[in-house]
Amino acid sequence: MSEEPTRSYDEPHDRLTGLCAVMTEALDAQPNTDDVRCVVFLSDDERGGLVTHGYGEGEEEQLQAWLDVFSHLRALMRANGKDLALVPVMQDPESQ
Repeated sequence: MSEEPTRSYDEPHDRLTGLCAVMTEALDAQPNTDDVRCVVFLSDDERGGLVTHGYGEGEEEQLQAWLDVFSHLRALMRANGKDLALVPVMQDPESQ
């Protein structure tokens, strides 16, 4: 994978994020999903595409999405006899 700058968009901007958006549209088309949130991640041989859905747009809401992802990953690891720890590293985004 190539090292590209991290970026975030309000709308799908490539093939993978467009496919992720279609998946969230399918979720919305189902009954009784008003309280359902999801994170859809797809990848191909070159890059990944990711969409958070139902979390809201603010920084706190997006942080909740990543905390949910981490919690699910940790549960998967523990179910397989491993553990997962998150170690925050303070980094100046301007230095990248």
